[in-house]
Amino acid sequence: MGLPGDESTLPLLEPVGKAIGASVSLLTATPSLPTGVIDSTTPPPAGSPSPWRSSSQRRHRRWRWWCYLVALLSRHVRATCRGASSLGVPLVSALNLSLAVAVVVSCKLSYDRARLPNLTLTVVHLAASLAALRTAAVFRVTWSPLTPSSEGLVPKASSSTSVTVSSFEHWRLAFLLCAFMALPNLSLEFNTAGTSILLRLLSLPVTAWLQTAVFGRKQHRAVVLSLLPVALGVSMNALGDLRFNFVGLVFGVAGAAAAAFYFTLAAEQQRRLCLPPWQLLEAQLRRALPALALVAVILEPPWRGPRGLLARQWHPRDAVLLVGSSLAGCLLTLTMQWLLGRTSALTYQVLGHVKMCATLIACAIVFDEHLKPMQQAGVFLTLCGAVLYTAFKSRDQPASSTSRPYHHHHQRSNETPVDSSSAGAK
Repeated sequence: MGLPGDESTLPLLEPVGKAIGASVSLLTATPSLPTGVIDSTTPPPAGSPSPWRSSSQRRHRRWRWWCYLVALLSRHVRATCRGASSLGVPLVSALNLSLAVAVVVSCKLSYDRARLPNLTLTVVHLAASLAALRTAAVFRVTWSPLTPSSEGLVPKASSSTSVTVSSFEHWRLAFLLCAFMALPNLSLEFNTAGTSILLRLLSLPVTAWLQTAVFGRKQHRAVVLSLLPVALGVSMNALGDLRFNFVGLVFGVAGAAAAAFYFTLAAEQQRRLCLPPWQLLEAQLRRALPALALVAVILEPPWRGPRGLLARQWHPRDAVLLVGSSLAGCLLTLTMQWLLGRTSALTYQVLGHVKMCATLIACAIVFDEHLKPMQQAGVFLTLCGAVLYTAFKSRDQPASSTSRPYHHHHQRSNETPVDSSSAGAK
C-alpha cells in the first residue's frame, strides 16, 4: 500500500493502451498450422451448408473491431505520454479502472444471483477499507508522502512541524463520502440504469465549476472543450434507457452533487496539508462508517427477509461473491484516494466516465448483453474525449511545472498524524 513518493505524475490510460494493444495483437495474429492439420475455419466448398456467417463469428468480428478502435486510441495516448521516467499515475489509473469493472460485475452478480442487499454491501466495502488501513497501521506500514500532482498544482508547504485538521472538516468529508456512496445506489432503486448514468454526468460540470470558481484552478479552453465529447458520449449511452421518477431524480442529483463536492474537497485537503491520502481516508471512514451502517440497518434490516445478512441461508457462491466484491471495493477506495491527491478531481471524473465505458463493454461480454449502435457511438465519443483530455493535460504539464517550482516535502518529514487515533499511519 505504501507507494513510492518520488514518482513523476502523468495523465491517464497509457498502461491500458499497452494491455489492449497486446490483446489486439493476440486476437489478430494468424497462427500457423502443423503439417497435416486441416484448418476448420476455411469456408467449405460451394453447395455445402456454410456456418461462415454464424452469430458467434459475427460477434467475434464485432469485438475485434472494437479492440482495433481502442488500440488506435491507446497508441495516441502512449505517444502523448512517452518519455516519462515513471508510470505511477497511469498504472494506478489502470488498476482503478480494472477494479471498478470488477466491482460492478461482482455487485451485479451479488444482486441478481446471491440476492445480497445493495446498501449493506456498500457498508461492507467501506468496512473492508477501514480494516485494511488498521491492519497496515498495526504492521507499521510507512506511508508515502504526497508528491506534486500531474495537474501542475503545488502543495502548500507548512512552516510548522505539526498538522491540525478541524473536526468539522473531517465530518464534512465523512458526510459527503456517505452521500456519494449511498445516494447513487438509492437512485438505482427508483430509476433505470440509463437515467442513473445521465444524472451521474451532472458531477462533471459541478466539479469544473468548483475548481475554477471556488479554488481558482483555471482550466485551459482546450481542456474544457475536450469534456464535451465525454459528456455527449455518456448522454448517448443513457438516451436509450430513460424513465424519470421524482424520488429517483432527487437521489440522483444529490448523489452527483455529493460526488463532485467530495472529490474536489478531498483533493484540495490532500494538496493543502501534504498528508498521506490513506491517513486522511482513515479519519473519514471512522466517522462515515457508523452513520452509513445506521442507515443500512434502518433501510435494509439484516435480520429480516431472505436477503438479510443474518437471516439468509449462506451458500459458498454467496460467500465468494461477498469476499471478492469487498476486496475489489476496498482496493478501489484506496486507489481513488491516491489518485485524488496525485491528479485532480476533474481528472478523476474523466476517468470515471472511461470506467463507465469499460463497464458497459465488460457487462456485454460477461452477461451476453447487446450494445445498441447508439451506445457503441457513445463509447467511442467518450474514449475520444478522454484521449483529448489526456493529450491537452500532458501538454500543459511542462508549462505549469516550470512556472511554479515545487518545494519538496523534506521540510515536512517530522509531521504528526491528523489525530491520535490514527497514529499508526505515519
